Amino acid sequence: MHFLQTSDWHLGRLLFNSSLLDDQKEILNQIISQISTASQEGNEYDALLIPGDIYDRANPPKEAMTVLSDFLTELSNKFPKLNVFILSGNHDDAKLLYFAKDFFRKANIHICTDLSDIQKPVIITSKKNESEKAAIYQIPYLEAYSFADLRRQQELYEKATEIIKENHKNNEDCFSIVCAHLFAIKSIVNDAERSSVGPAEEVDTTLFEDFDYTALGHIHSYQPCGKKNNIFYSGSPLKFNPDNKDKENKFLLDITLTKNQKPEVKKIPLIAPHKITTITGSFADYFGKNSKDSLIEPYKNDYIIFICTDDVLPDSPMQNLKTVFPFIKSFRMEERAKGQNNNSAEERIARQNIIEEFESKPENLFNKFLEDINAKIQDKELETKEKELFLQYIKKEQE
Repeated sequence: MHFLQTSDWHLGRLLFNSSLLDDQKEILNQIISQISTASQEGNEYDALLIPGDIYDRANPPKEAMTVLSDFLTELSNKFPKLNVFILSGNHDDAKLLYFAKDFFRKANIHICTDLSDIQKPVIITSKKNESEKAAIYQIPYLEAYSFADLRRQQELYEKATEIIKENHKNNEDCFSIVCAHLFAIKSIVNDAERSSVGPAEEVDTTLFEDFDYTALGHIHSYQPCGKKNNIFYSGSPLKFNPDNKDKENKFLLDITLTKNQKPEVKKIPLIAPHKITTITGSFADYFGKNSKDSLIEPYKNDYIIFICTDDVLPDSPMQNLKTVFPFIKSFRMEERAKGQNNNSAEERIARQNIIEEFESKPENLFNKFLEDINAKIQDKELETKEKELFLQYIKKEQE
């Protein structure tokens, strides 16, 4: 049997307060193109598996909901016999996805947001061989106490897989496929992604090794899990974090299941409309008469995060850089590293004196700040109130 896996779309995601919906629509078009290509080649997919985080937040913008609606409508119109499996992830509002799920089921779109659905597999038949069937089980993201008296993620998924295994005894002639949204033990996650996927306890994937295949969502990078090569994250279809260390490509997963054989899993590359690139350098290298084309041309179509290394803030940096990088998203001055010793001895001594003064008299830091930014507050009553608030804050922090 033949399946396509994707997850963690995060529709409605923002990058520095700028919408990524146009990029996400392009990625969804690529998914439809892949399904169409497989159909034309006589190797139709039996199901599309999407294990969670359809939206980026529980209350998505209406534009994001429209994108999902348009995608499912086009998919259903072009491939009415394709089964689509969607479950709620930790970023989704289960109640929102639950809406009209009985209606969607009539169009072979199976939405799982409720624990009661765990023990109700959807049985689908192979389009190539009617004697082959698959029982597909979906586990929505499990919150503490989703099962009475169970709090930890490991306990919750132990209970869920126990229910599925017991139920599958009635469907042993079918492939067993599980879709779930969780943080698998030993998953590779970079710092930026960890803050993005949210906090979650890790789950031991040996719970899933007895199933023929498990499609996981939650981690944004492609990776296999476990020892049997039958558990996979597809990863997110777009890169969401401005981290130059994250060079990973993005994929759909093409899965073929054959009786008494290990799953055959192929990566299908996705092409991002815009890469996210962080540039660290001098403003003059990228704008003005001394700018260097060799530094600019490779990144013309990228979403640019510009970190300026100059000592002085340039005039209208975003406005000027936009003429060079039309998709620039952010500009900031580089933060000087602590312990940097390129200052004079006098400056270091002066800084230390300020620190000592601050420790004994916090109001000195307030006065130093006004001095450094050359601020002259004409309203002395306002200045007194500002200082009082500052001191209240410092006291609270010290406590």
